[in-house]
Amino acid sequence: MVIITENPRAAKAIAKAFNAPPGKISGIFNSDDLTVIAVPQDFLTPRKLNINTLGKLPYIPSTYNLRQNRRKCQRGFEGTVRKAILAASEVVFASESGADAQARFDNLCRHFNVGQKTSRMWLHSLRRSDVVSSFTSRESGRKLHRLAQTGLVSMAMESAFNYNFNNALHLIGFPDINLTRNEVIVLDFLRAIDEHIDDSFRSASTFKLCLNPGTGMGMMSEQSWNTIEEAETALKSLNFPSMLPVEMEVSLDDKPTQLFSTTTLQIEAFRKLHLLPGRTMTTARSLFNRGLITSPYTQKASITTIANPVASMSRAENRLYQLIRERKTAANRSECITTGKISYSTGGIDFAHALSASRVQNAPLGTSLCGEPFIEVVIREIAPSPVITYDLTSVLSTLVKEFTDTKMPFKVKGDDFGSVISSLIGKQLVKECEGMIFLSETAEDIMDNIGRLYPGANLVAFQFDANSLAAGIGTGKQCIADFGDWLYSFTAEMLDGKLIDSDYAGTVCPVCGAHAIYHNNHSIRCAECNYRIADTYLGRRLTPELTRQLLTFFYTSEVKGLQIEEGQRFSSVLALDANYQPTHVLGTDAEAYRPAV
Repeated sequence: MVIITENPRAAKAIAKAFNAPPGKISGIFNSDDLTVIAVPQDFLTPRKLNINTLGKLPYIPSTYNLRQNRRKCQRGFEGTVRKAILAASEVVFASESGADAQARFDNLCRHFNVGQKTSRMWLHSLRRSDVVSSFTSRESGRKLHRLAQTGLVSMAMESAFNYNFNNALHLIGFPDINLTRNEVIVLDFLRAIDEHIDDSFRSASTFKLCLNPGTGMGMMSEQSWNTIEEAETALKSLNFPSMLPVEMEVSLDDKPTQLFSTTTLQIEAFRKLHLLPGRTMTTARSLFNRGLITSPYTQKASITTIANPVASMSRAENRLYQLIRERKTAANRSECITTGKISYSTGGIDFAHALSASRVQNAPLGTSLCGEPFIEVVIREIAPSPVITYDLTSVLSTLVKEFTDTKMPFKVKGDDFGSVISSLIGKQLVKECEGMIFLSETAEDIMDNIGRLYPGANLVAFQFDANSLAAGIGTGKQCIADFGDWLYSFTAEMLDGKLIDSDYAGTVCPVCGAHAIYHNNHSIRCAECNYRIADTYLGRRLTPELTRQLLTFFYTSEVKGLQIEEGQRFSSVLALDANYQPTHVLGTDAEAYRPAV
């Protein structure tokens, strides 16, 4: 059996749990019946497209190919992995992440030609007992395939978006900025907050009645009025006795304190420890790798400590560990909180005031009547208040609530909006000041250019379409096609219709059929497969027009200036041989030299 993981610390913990000693190659552990392998997360990466060579924008790939990053592995790593997989009866993938990780495992299975049974261990903890339990309860079946489809489609969308959006962004005046889909979603969301707050403050104020203001027991009316005249009319219709019969209600809030989820951990660490979300997750990841806490990537309230602190912890690690442990203690204690309020009604108008904890600490539970002397009633103007503010914790909570699918397993690359905000702060596109976050001037300029196209809402909609694949709804092919159609139009709009096309427009790759032929380093290549030919043949340069004829139709018109080794020049038709490489045809029957397709 083979267990594959992307985390070297996880591989070591799994190997230790099953008594598999380290092998000769780093990251591989072997026992008689088990091999544990740590495959780098970027062992296979999408083939990067370069606009300077491809020369096309917009460009939507028809296929999404991967390349192997050989520098990430020790020499002999791949061969050892292939042998282990070939001899295995089952290949298990161990990870704490969701669709993004499952997609990478699917790519590994294709790369290594895995034909055996595959399954999944959900690594919520690196504690020995939890590792064994995760292995015993590992999952398999169609749902993992559907989960991988969500990840693969998301990966394809990210690759296409990065090429089209960032190259268009460079061309409209922002040459040094590159953004991911989630970063654009956050920037567009902050732009929408600007508009929401502006609209809120342009709204008219409302008016309420305040009973006994300045006493610490002032009660505000539940009803409000649009004008001060309406409020004055309502006030004149009311009669108040000298002693108000006030109703006091005291109750216990028995909702237990919950453990942290990813978002609540980021929020609490920002409030109490002044750690930005990205720093919080880096630190939490380190604690997880040390086996001190459970996985910090979760939508459930489940992050907890599982081991005592160690002496080598950094200051940030120690502070975050203590924060998690304090929440664990509070959750185990499950103390009830006493809450209370006073209320009074007259003339169809209700007044209420929430009592502080000190005022209800010794008060009996239930509802009782008490007397409060009447002092006065005043009219208070209530300024318009936006529902969402610039507060980082408010922004983060809303992003997670609105833009993540809680039914899906947490995606480390996809659902961690806190780290996205930190990334934007690092790129100086978002400013943080006293707990508030704002768009920088550069980000405002970007959004002034693209905000009218509502990129955030569209990107979120397409991601939810991809998420639906995990539930068996829709097809990946249709998702990518719909996203490609939108991305093409969106990029064209960014460029104001000034599309860029290469000299090889209309040239079709004879191997994969893609319109992705470009010239680079004395060769003519396809951006979507490994096909290439030299850019000269027998001393004659293959011009874009000759290349178009040769690759698209498999032969050319007569080409002059061909030269053999003796220096003799001649003319001939060029054609493609059975390996799709150029050859010359002496005679006029070029059709006979077309390769079988």
